Amino acid sequence: MLDLLIALLYHVGLIVMIGLIFSRARTFKNIFAKKKLTGLDKLTMSLLFGVLSIIGTITGIHYQGAIVNTRVIGVAIGGLLGGPLVGVLSGIIAGGHRWLIDIGGFTAVSCGISTLVEGIIAGLFSKAFRRSHSKIVFALVLGLCLESLQMIILMLIARPIEATIQLVSVISFPMILVNSIGIALFIMIITNIQELGTIQARLRARQALIIADKTLQTVRSGFNQETAYHMANQILEATDFDAVAITNTVEILAHVGAESNHHVAGNPVMTHITKKVIEYGDIRLAYSKEEIGCPDDSCALQAAVIVPIEDVGEIIGTLKFYRTEGGIDDIDVEMAKGLAGLLSTQLRLASLEEQSKLQLSAEIRALQAQISPHFFFNTLNVIGSLIRTNPDKAREVLVDLSAYLRKNMQSLEGEISLEEELKHIETFMSIIRARFGDQIVMEKHIEVSENIKLLPLLLQPLVENAIFHGIVPKGTGGVITLTAKYEKQGVTIEIMDDGVGMKEAKVQGILEGKDESAIGIQNVKKRIEKHYGKTATFEIESQVDRGSLFRTYLPMKREVED
Repeated sequence: MLDLLIALLYHVGLIVMIGLIFSRARTFKNIFAKKKLTGLDKLTMSLLFGVLSIIGTITGIHYQGAIVNTRVIGVAIGGLLGGPLVGVLSGIIAGGHRWLIDIGGFTAVSCGISTLVEGIIAGLFSKAFRRSHSKIVFALVLGLCLESLQMIILMLIARPIEATIQLVSVISFPMILVNSIGIALFIMIITNIQELGTIQARLRARQALIIADKTLQTVRSGFNQETAYHMANQILEATDFDAVAITNTVEILAHVGAESNHHVAGNPVMTHITKKVIEYGDIRLAYSKEEIGCPDDSCALQAAVIVPIEDVGEIIGTLKFYRTEGGIDDIDVEMAKGLAGLLSTQLRLASLEEQSKLQLSAEIRALQAQISPHFFFNTLNVIGSLIRTNPDKAREVLVDLSAYLRKNMQSLEGEISLEEELKHIETFMSIIRARFGDQIVMEKHIEVSENIKLLPLLLQPLVENAIFHGIVPKGTGGVITLTAKYEKQGVTIEIMDDGVGMKEAKVQGILEGKDESAIGIQNVKKRIEKHYGKTATFEIESQVDRGSLFRTYLPMKREVED
C-alpha cells in the first residue's frame, strides 16, 4: 500500500503540473477570470478537464486487473469550476474512455460509471463552491467524498466480489487521500490565477488614471489629428497593446504601433468592426484577423477591442486597441471602457470650458463630479473587494454609486426640495460608509419643512468637502453635523465637521475665490449669490485641529408643515 501511495503522489504531481501549464495559456486564463461562462467556454472546459482525466487514466498504475489512477481530479475540478454541464460532459469523456478502451480490468464498467457520477456531483456542488469562503478546504472535503463514493460503486458493480473487496482494501486509502489532495492543489492554482486577475484589474485601473492624467491637457486642445496622435502615443507607451488607434466617425485620426504603415491618419475608417461600432454605438471585440476586417491581406493585427467615444450620447469616434498575437481578455476590455469613458468626459469638459469660463453650468459641475477619479476608482475598488466577500453589499454600493452619478449628471438649474437633496446626501454617505465603515458619522438636525425649495447639489458638495478635506486627513474618523432651521425671512443651513480645520488665510482664499483647490466650495458660493441675490450669505468658520463650519442663509418663504 505504501508503494502505491508514493507512486500515486508522483502521478498527482504530473497531473497538477499539466494543469498548471494549461492554466498559463491566455485562453484558459480568460475563462477562469470570467464571472459568467458562455456555451463555448463550457465546451472548452469540458474538453480540457475530460482530457486531463484521460491522462490520469493512461498514466495510472495497473494493479490486480484494475488501474490505480488520478482520473477524478479532472472531472471534479471541471464540475466545480464549470457547473453541472461541464461536470457531465467531462465525466462522459473520461468515463467513456475508461469504459470503452481496451486497457483491461474487471472494473472498467464500474469505473466508467463512477467517473460520470463524480462529475455530476461536483457540478451540482459548483454553486456552493463559488459561495464558499474556503474553497481549498471545500475541494479537499468534496474530493474525499467523491473518491469514497467511487469505492462504494466499485463494491456494488464490479465482479467477482472477492476480487473487488481485495482490490478496494488496498487502493482505497491511497486513492482517497492522494486524489483529494490533488483536487485541493489544483483549486489553489486556479484561485491564485483568479486573484492575479484581480490584481491585474486594479493595476489596469491605476494605468487608466495615469493615462487620463497625462492626456488631460492634450484633450483640452480639441479632438483632431494632432491631439489624437499624442493621446494614442501616450496610451501605447503606458500599456502592453501592440497598436492604438483613434478615429472620428469618418476617418482615422491616429494609428500608432503595429501596422501603422497602412492604417494612416487622414484615411477613411478601414476596418469593418470599427464601422459597426460607429453605427451601433456598442463595444466590439475581435479575436481574429477576419473579424477585424482590414482590407489589407498582409495586416498582422489579430485581435482588437473597439470602444465608442461619446459626447452627450452621440458617437463622435472610437478608441481602438490591437494585438498582433494572443487575444483580448476581460481586463483589456475594462481598460478600454475606462479610458474611453474618461476620454469622452474630458472631451466634453474641454468643450464646455470653451463655452463658459465661470464653470457654473449644470454640465460642467456634473462633469467635475463625474471626473473625480480618485473617489470613483476607490469606490470601484471597494465594490471589487466586496464582490468576493459580500456580493449583496457590493450590489447595494453599486446601486448607490449609480444613483449618485445619475443625480450629479442632472441639470443644476431650477430648484428641488430639501428632501431630495437630503436623499442624495444619504446615497453619498452610503458609499462613504462602505469605504470607511463607521469611522465617519453624519448627524442631521432638520427643523424646517423638507418641502422647502433650494438649488440642487447645494449641500452635497459641502458634505463631500467636509469628509475628504476635513475628516479623512485626520485619520481617526469624525462627525459631520447638518443643521437646518428657520431664521428671519429664510432658512439657515450649517454643515459642521470636527476635522483638521483650516488656517484663517486659507478660509479667506476660499471666500475670495483665490484657492484653486476649493473649486467645489467656490462654485456653491457663486451659485448662491447668483440665484438668491445679495440677501443670501455664505460663511466659513474654521480652527486648526478643531474643525470647520459652513453656514449659508437662503431667503425664502416659510413652508407650512403638513
